[in-house]
Amino acid sequence: MRTTKGLVSSVALALTVITGASLAALPASANTYNFSYQTLAGYPSYFMTGLLTTSNSMNGGSPDGYNITNIVGGTMIDPTSTSYSLSLFPGNATPPGYIQNPSWVDYDNSFIPVIGVSSTGGWMFQSSNGFLYNLWLGNGSFNSTPGLVYLYSNDVLSAPFSNIPSGPGEPGNLLVSSASLSTPLPAALPLFAGGLGMIGLIVGRKKRKAAVPAAA
Repeated sequence: MRTTKGLVSSVALALTVITGASLAALPASANTYNFSYQTLAGYPSYFMTGLLTTSNSMNGGSPDGYNITNIVGGTMIDPTSTSYSLSLFPGNATPPGYIQNPSWVDYDNSFIPVIGVSSTGGWMFQSSNGFLYNLWLGNGSFNSTPGLVYLYSNDVLSAPFSNIPSGPGEPGNLLVSSASLSTPLPAALPLFAGGLGMIGLIVGRKKRKAAVPAAA
């Protein structure tokens, strides 16, 4: 006959394996991301913010990333402090490939983990003011500084720095964070909790049985 200690160990081991398998099955990445971008001091001030929605599977690019499918609550404040809405300019490409539109602005709309944007395409937004805005990672081309994120636009207020089609745009800071604030409970957790309750009942019953002869 098994001892209480042996039974507890066996049940705990089984529950650990089940729970571990369930946790491993959870998605490895979120599909919504908050972002904000602010140009550096000394340049026309642009501020952008919004919630990006991406695909759940990576596109296999170089660098590898997720295709951006939508932007929610996209807002831009231009150098005149006027606020405009931002929408995603349609189209996706797999880095290092890109799409080239008539305004000589290349983009791929690929979300790259850690760095955010690619250096060959980047993200493309259209503002309610009628202009296009491209965020891309500098790589040394067009006099850009590698590692800095640039805002490239056909906006007349940005023209001295974008200098379409040969300027890099305006450097700034891009911040991105996962918008998934909660994670669904793994299916095995109710079983795990139930198992812990069963262990408590078994241990309590063993203790009560052991106490009967002592009281007699």
